[in-house]
Amino acid sequence: MMRNTLKTAALAGLLVAGSASAQLITIASVEGRWTSATPEQEGGTINGIGTNQITWGTGDQPSGYVFDGSAPPPVSGINIGERFDLGIFTHNNFPITGTFLDTARLEVTANLSINGTSRTAVSFFDFEHWETPNNENPCANGEPNN
Repeated sequence: MMRNTLKTAALAGLLVAGSASAQLITIASVEGRWTSATPEQEGGTINGIGTNQITWGTGDQPSGYVFDGSAPPPVSGINIGERFDLGIFTHNNFPITGTFLDTARLEVTANLSINGTSRTAVSFFDFEHWETPNNENPCANGEPNN
């Protein structure tokens, strides 16, 4: 399983673009949903489109991606390009057969306020996936299999 915090400088830059002064930004909520996914094999199935979790493959457990949005505390005096957390991205990596994931698109929506004015910011994140066998040591990318 791999967990990473999804961060963005682009969102912060878009929110305060054109302003040289700091802005008071409060993020009320962050939600993510997988809007599309392409299986590696024609006719394969990816489950969970339209939700925050997609899965693929068969075996003891399917592999999958999960995005759990999290609203950071109010950001005061943000500078253009400053990074902040949007949520946690998890890759559940299990030995599978059948359908493998090739690509997926995550839509992240942040409901926020800039100096008291409500805004909604939508960002898209495109993922390319490389499925490797979990039964070789080292893995196909040379890393230990764990």
